[in-house]
Amino acid sequence: MSEGANCKSFADSLAFSLIHDAGFSPIAGGGGLVKRDLGAMSCAMVMCVVAGNSTQEQIISNINNSIQRARSIACVDSMRRSAMMSVIYVFEDYGDFSPFLAPVFKGKQKEMDENGFLVDFIIYDMKPGIYVTISGRKPDKNIRGVLEDSKHLINMDYYTRSQVLEEKKQRRRVVYRQLRPIRHTNPISPVWILICINVCIFALDLIFSAKYGYKPLQYYGIQNTTLILDGDVWRLFTAMFLHADIAHLAGNMISLLYLGSVVRKYYTDLEFIIVYLLSGLFGCFLSFLFLTESFSLGASGAIMGLGGVLIYRMFFGEYSKSFRQAGNYLMLAFMVIYNLFYGLIRTGIDNYGHFGGFAAGFFIAFLINKNRNRHLNSKSK
Repeated sequence: MSEGANCKSFADSLAFSLIHDAGFSPIAGGGGLVKRDLGAMSCAMVMCVVAGNSTQEQIISNINNSIQRARSIACVDSMRRSAMMSVIYVFEDYGDFSPFLAPVFKGKQKEMDENGFLVDFIIYDMKPGIYVTISGRKPDKNIRGVLEDSKHLINMDYYTRSQVLEEKKQRRRVVYRQLRPIRHTNPISPVWILICINVCIFALDLIFSAKYGYKPLQYYGIQNTTLILDGDVWRLFTAMFLHADIAHLAGNMISLLYLGSVVRKYYTDLEFIIVYLLSGLFGCFLSFLFLTESFSLGASGAIMGLGGVLIYRMFFGEYSKSFRQAGNYLMLAFMVIYNLFYGLIRTGIDNYGHFGGFAAGFFIAFLINKNRNRHLNSKSK
């Protein structure tokens, strides 16, 4: 085994743990890792420092080059706004290097702080199994978790650690296959088809209203419990394509565009349509059961079904943590929950339709996930 192989093996394991466990992704072109969360960006670099045949001056030069690289990664735009950057230096025994590197790290840390760069230098000393930050600040909690969890790797030999790393990479490949967006061959998105249908129905009713003085599509399609009991059962379906006014239509279509575009990435077009229609239908049915003397219309129940799918994938589904890390959807999830409960404090909102659609989407996502796992298990046998 070459000199420094043990240190490099540990550094590689540390870097991959940041990807697998902390949600970082490799930066294009190499040299670092990046994570975006709710618009904030944080970066990380892991470097193994070995002496080899290098002189002190060469080692210091290599450190300075890595710091310059970290600085360029942390500077995210021309305004010199800085992302949080953690640079982790791994040493087999930092005691051999500290006499000449400690002043370098302290000087560079001071320089970064004075220039407004949010860069932290972290020294990981394998010999005692500890890490320290030059700034004295605590590392990012996700990075700190990886550093703590990686301590058990120190006492492993090179070959055992390499085997553990390979097993983790294999698990990561399985997770990636599960979270990878579906490649759609149909150039026409069902999201836009549904938006066009809703807009066209609304526009047609406006034309009819101008000509005949009433809206026939709304008149014959709105959810009306009394008429449904008399046999107009189609109203449970048609009501989800009708809207009261332009503001109602615009709000729902914007929600459908944003939420539908995210959900469609992970489902086939058929699955997407099934979720949308069944969620809307179940929401209308729940309204029919409990709102006995009112009218209801709108696509919000079906859209809440898409929200139910997203919440299931983010917090309850298999690999939910990795799904949250892979996609920056927390704000979208917050808006789903906010709109779900907003109706409880406002009058004139069909809460049964909202909660019914949400529950249906959540349950359908669960069934689709079970069916996919059953299919994968049958293929692997």
